[in-house]
Amino acid sequence: MKGFRNYSVIDYPIKQKELFEFLITDYGFKLTEELDADFSYISEYKKKGIRIHLDYDHKDNFFYFKLIRGDDTKFPNDQDTENIKTFLELFQKYVPNLDVYKLLPDDKQYLKSLERNAILLRKYGDKVLRGEEWF
Repeated sequence: MKGFRNYSVIDYPIKQKELFEFLITDYGFKLTEELDADFSYISEYKKKGIRIHLDYDHKDNFFYFKLIRGDDTKFPNDQDTENIKTFLELFQKYVPNLDVYKLLPDDKQYLKSLERNAILLRKYGDKVLRGEEWF
């Protein structure tokens, strides 16, 4: 990947696709966008009415993972807090005292954090991913 300063994260796109494959196989999403930019790697999964936006900013070493309701919802849009939610907002609905730092990457465990996000999305996001409810 271009722009990666830490060669231990070069395999991020492969791992991200593996860990979030359940969006395609279990929920019918399609991977509609991949962007390998200088400072981030962005993927977006989409199905009717729902988008899953995964942005790993490797410059800041931060996951910007969002759930977006609506095919035409403008993103990015910090003003639309009704239709654009973070993974953390979903997870804290079920685990109010969730340690946010376990969801964020660091140089030693970014893959573990990526895996935690995928596991928690699968566990707590079922009805949202099926389009049966929003939060």
